Amino acid sequence: MLAVLAAQHPGHGVRAADRIAALAAANDGTRQGTYLRLAVELVHGRNAQALALASEIIDWADHLEPKWPEAPGVPDGIKAAHVLAEGAFRTIEQRHHSVTGTTILLTSSYGPAR
Repeated sequence: MLAVLAAQHPGHGVRAADRIAALAAANDGTRQGTYLRLAVELVHGRNAQALALASEIIDWADHLEPKWPEAPGVPDGIKAAHVLAEGAFRTIEQRHHSVTGTTILLTSSYGPAR
């Protein structure tokens, strides 16, 4: 989430750029790493590169609208930031369902949670 916030506020977010880049390198070759690389590009204001990464993400992220990068009148940075934010929300949603499922499993197996 810090990477998303930093990308949304590049002036202030540049302070976190090295940390985000290190996380991206540590997750190279993964979907998480691609999202982190996207955040780095946005933090540095490299909107064309960010949009290229966003398009790459859209190719494999079935929850994203494939025509979004072609939206007329929308700046490249906004298009890329939208993809990053949607990815973050999707991750939060999946983790929430995972935790909820675990809670349900524990409750049904061992009685009410206390």
